[in-house]
Amino acid sequence: MKKLICTLGVLLLLLCSCNTTTKQLAYTNISLNYGSFSMGETVIEKAPTGLYRYHADAKTVLDHFCYDPLCDHSGNDGVCPDCYNLDFTAYATDGERIYANGRSYLSALNGGTWNRNEKWLVSMNPDGSDMKRLLSYDSTNAAEPFLHLHDGWLYYYQSFYEDEYDPALKGNQDQYIKIMRINTDSGKTEEAYSGKLLPEDRFYLDDNHYYILHMADGFSISNSTLDIIDRETGEAVQTGIIPDGCPVIYVTVYEDNTYFICLESNKTEQYATPVTLQTYAVYRFDGETCEKLVGNIGNLTGIVFADGAVWYEPYAFTYFGAKDMPTGNGDETSPYDFYQYTDGTAARFDLDDASTQTWTLPDADDGFCADFLGLSNGVAIVRVDNPEKDYTGDAYEGGVYKFRLASDGTMEMLGAFETVQP
Repeated sequence: MKKLICTLGVLLLLLCSCNTTTKQLAYTNISLNYGSFSMGETVIEKAPTGLYRYHADAKTVLDHFCYDPLCDHSGNDGVCPDCYNLDFTAYATDGERIYANGRSYLSALNGGTWNRNEKWLVSMNPDGSDMKRLLSYDSTNAAEPFLHLHDGWLYYYQSFYEDEYDPALKGNQDQYIKIMRINTDSGKTEEAYSGKLLPEDRFYLDDNHYYILHMADGFSISNSTLDIIDRETGEAVQTGIIPDGCPVIYVTVYEDNTYFICLESNKTEQYATPVTLQTYAVYRFDGETCEKLVGNIGNLTGIVFADGAVWYEPYAFTYFGAKDMPTGNGDETSPYDFYQYTDGTAARFDLDDASTQTWTLPDADDGFCADFLGLSNGVAIVRVDNPEKDYTGDAYEGGVYKFRLASDGTMEMLGAFETVQP
C-alpha cells in the first residue's frame, strides 16, 4: 500500500511538472566540495548533510528535497534526493538542473552485498523533483567526487588500481585518476582527458584550456603548481604556474572569465596549539597572463562571485584564548584555541571597474563575523557566528541572516532563516 501511494504521489508530481516549462537560470558553481553557489535568486550552500537553499523572500531555509510523508528515505521503495544510502558530496549546476555525485550504499539493501566502490551520478530539478540516475560506475577510494559542467558535458573523476597493484600497500598508492565525462542529454560517456592523474591532482577547464593542479606535498596546497593544457592540441602551454609565488588552490569560471584562487600567505603561530594563519588572493587569467585583483582575504569559503563582482571577507586575525574541551574520547579533554580570521566586514570588488566597497555587521564590535554566501534579490545572505562568545560561553544567536546593504557601508538585518524539519 505504501509503495502504491508513493507511486501515485510521484505520478501527480510528474503531471504537475509537465505543465511547468524548465528554463535556464543565471547560475554560479563551486569548484570545491564546500562553499555556496546560486541558481537564479536562490543561494545554495553545501552543508555536511546535503544542500541548504536560501531565498530573500523565504522565512525558512530549505534543508531537504523530499516532501513525501510516506517516504523513509532509505531507497527501499524508490530513491529520493534525501536517500541516506546515497552519500552525495559534490554538486554542480547548468542553470536548469542540479547534478550530484557520491557513494552509493544501495547495493546492500534487501540482503545484497555492498560494493564499496560504487558511485552514482544523478540530476534533478532545483526543487528536487524529477531525480534521474545518469550513471552508476565503480571507482576506487582515491577519486574525490568533483564535478564540472561545460557545454552539455558533466566531467567527473574515476580512479583505478595500477596493473601492478600491491594489496599490501595502504592509502592511495598504486592508484590513478582518469577524467571522464557524460553528455547530460544523450548519456554518452567517454574519456575527457587522455592523461593519467595522481589522486591528489585536481582538474578544471574553460573554453580553451584544461587546468591540472598538482599538489606536490600530498594533499597540501602550500606547494601546489598549475599546468595549463590546450584543449585542441593536448599540448601544455604553461607549466608549474605559481602566480607571484602564490600557489593556486582552485580554478573557477565566472561570466566567461577564468579566475585562480591562490594561497597568498601561510604561516603557523603557536598558541595552546599550532594555529595556521592563511590569506588568499584572486587572480584573473586571460589565457596568457595572470592579473592579481584582490588579496588579504581571510575566509576561503566566503569567496563568492555574484553581481559582476567577487565578494569576500578581509583578513583580520583575533585570538581570544584557549580552554580544555572534550575530545569525544570518554572524559578526555585537550586545549582548544578560539580565534577568528575576519572582523565582521564583507567586501565587494567590482570586476569591471576594480572599485571596492565594504560593509560591516551591526554587532561586529561584539565579536560577530560574517561568512558571505550570496545575493538573493539584492539581499545579502550571510552566515553569522561569534568565536569570542563561544570562548566566553555567552549565549548568542548565530545562523544565516538576511541583510540589506546600504550605500554608507552599514548592514540592515532583515531577519534570520528558520530551520524546519521534514
